[in-house]
Amino acid sequence: MGITDGAADHARTYARRPTSERVDLSRDLPFCCDVDRSGFAMVGEVRDDHVVLAKVPS
Repeated sequence: MGITDGAADHARTYARRPTSERVDLSRDLPFCCDVDRSGFAMVGEVRDDHVVLAKVPS
């Protein structure tokens, strides 16, 4: 699954939640798709009800 597929899946899943619980990723998506924008990557680990991000050198 690519970044845009994951974002679309996220949007479909969260569309059913109350407005206060929705997260809009649309403004972040261009940055996620911009390869080699910086000297590191962010890797996410899903935990109970949230995601923990860790900086990983590229």
